[in-house]
Amino acid sequence: SRQALVYSEESLSHRTVIILERPGMEAADYNIRTLQSEGKIVFATVEKDPETNHHRTVRVEKEGPTNFIFTTTAPEIHAENETRHWSILVDESPKQTEEVKRKTAEQYTVGVCEDDEELEVWRAVQRLLRPVGVIIPYAVWLATHTPDRPVRMRRDFARLLGLIEAIAVLYQDQRQLQEVGSERAVVAGIAILLIALPLSW
Repeated sequence: SRQALVYSEESLSHRTVIILERPGMEAADYNIRTLQSEGKIVFATVEKDPETNHHRTVRVEKEGPTNFIFTTTAPEIHAENETRHWSILVDESPKQTEEVKRKTAEQYTVGVCEDDEELEVWRAVQRLLRPVGVIIPYAVWLATHTPDRPVRMRRDFARLLGLIEAIAVLYQDQRQLQEVGSERAVVAGIAILLIALPLSW
């Protein structure tokens, strides 16, 4: 809820908030969008001072940046949210349904696999990644070859470049490095663009 997001004593900075069902987050939509766009929430509310018994305005700030992951069965979400999220649609084919049923059945025949062992691989990858800059040689080409309408393309284009940047960082050991001053940057190749475009449009 909005109150839980704003008044939680836990830090939201560089954290991921997972919301299992989209219908439970509508009341917090505005604050979530603000946190994603501005990198923080500045929220004013009214509280009663226990000493004076008078109401007073209290300013609450929650620092980001914060990542949000949520699920929904709805075919689309609010247009303002769509420009701030990547939508990953579920494969609804009968073949995929058969695979889901088979995996579910395995839990009752061979036992549930240990999540910790699988997650350790991902944790190891995160520890090995180094903070590097990213050069996208074809960024200007993309700027002139992507649509100029609707207006949301101003934000969507930045999301596309951000996605290419994230993929390049993940593949930093398989990509060319270039010296930029005293730092080293990963050069995003065309192969990364071919991965990013299907995820974007």
